[in-house]
Amino acid sequence: QSTGSYISSVPPSHASFPQRSGNFVRPLVDSFETYTRILEAIDSAKHSIFVAISFIHKDFKFPNDRGNFFQVMQQAASKGLDVRLLFWKNEKFFNLNQFFVKNDHDLEYLKRNAPNVKIRWDSSGNDIHHCHHEKSWLIDADKEFSVAFCGGITITGDLERSDHSPTGRGSRHDIFCELRGPATVDVHYHFVQRWNDALGHREPYGSWPNLTISNDLLFPNRSYESIGSSVLQVQRTIRPGQYKTRVKRQEGDFDLNVGEDSIYRQYIQALKSAKRYIYIENQHFAHPFLIELIVDALKRSWKRWNSIYRQCRANKGDSLSKPRYADLFLDSLPKLKKFSNFTLASKLVNVQNGGFEHVYVHSKLLLIDDEWMTVGSANFVDISFDFDHTELNFSIWDGEVVKKLRQKLFTEHLGIESSNLSDTEAIFLFAKIARENRERFLKGVPIVGQVFKIDVEKYGSCYDGTDVCLLYTSDAAD
Repeated sequence: QSTGSYISSVPPSHASFPQRSGNFVRPLVDSFETYTRILEAIDSAKHSIFVAISFIHKDFKFPNDRGNFFQVMQQAASKGLDVRLLFWKNEKFFNLNQFFVKNDHDLEYLKRNAPNVKIRWDSSGNDIHHCHHEKSWLIDADKEFSVAFCGGITITGDLERSDHSPTGRGSRHDIFCELRGPATVDVHYHFVQRWNDALGHREPYGSWPNLTISNDLLFPNRSYESIGSSVLQVQRTIRPGQYKTRVKRQEGDFDLNVGEDSIYRQYIQALKSAKRYIYIENQHFAHPFLIELIVDALKRSWKRWNSIYRQCRANKGDSLSKPRYADLFLDSLPKLKKFSNFTLASKLVNVQNGGFEHVYVHSKLLLIDDEWMTVGSANFVDISFDFDHTELNFSIWDGEVVKKLRQKLFTEHLGIESSNLSDTEAIFLFAKIARENRERFLKGVPIVGQVFKIDVEKYGSCYDGTDVCLLYTSDAAD
């Protein structure tokens, strides 16, 4: 399908799902706004709630004192809705305390708190580093009023507003996206594929309450009316051999057994095509080939491009003799420093009695030229792109949606309204404020807005005393 855009989609040979026009898309910024909207969708649900979960805290609470996650799910199930939760299982994964692995303790918890909810666990098998990293919701699947959500926000922690008021323990910035219209059928297909083929779901501790009740789902076989202006492609990262079911399509079946890397291919296409600016928000900046594409882009003499990241530590305290991303931090990233039209930044908020508090950037977002965007669960790192972790992204062609999101984000980050500026003028302003805020920080005076320029050569290291307050141990699958 042609959108008239110079940023093309991933072709059917490398993507399960096509571009679909006629969608309504609404980006959601930070967790309070996101879970307020998801809760509205849950309350309006008439048939079903399907959730693919990466990380979860059992005591996570929805807005408006509605209770924790399992209470809300059980309330929906007790009304007769088909509520299905897809967890993942990797008992050797380093971040074990943040996902629901189904042991005897968890079974007792489910008996008390979610007796009518249907659950399957999708195992990582023998790969101790693998993560089903996707975070998605699908409400009323296979209905004309179906709504889907996808992004980077986990079911953990406190609810965050855009002002990121100091808490004494730091806060988190993140992005989600709401989708209604024709492309929801692909989110539905994806969930059914994962649910039915969930690795190990027939084994002990593989389903709840049992396989008879938590039965297989039927694949969707319908189309939807156009309800909006956005063209969207649902894109994935799936490792080879994880799922056996072929995706049935008019273009010919897509054999998912060989894996899928359509998110990565879309990133490559977008970075090669950008003309005016690239804006990235991501938890991890660690993919060598994509960084080389950014270097190539900078050489094309654009006016400005910016990126805002959460820092990760490469070497100090690492038990490996040579950390996984050491070559990238030492060789690839320093190439970016020589470009005046490159800005690497993170987020801080002022503390009332002096000092600053870090805002952890957990987003997985790429904007190009007020033309195109992608949002989802995939980090800017090899394990999210290269046939490894399970990821889900929405790739969106709608200039007005991209523009409004950029303006909304810049209002949060810069503390000023930028809608009267062109995209490149706004990008220049972002870079200017980030530079000035670094000087303010070094002088110990309050910053303006929340962005703060960091030294690209010190990214991945905690040896720069000026940046030590920003540098945290890497959580690659958070």
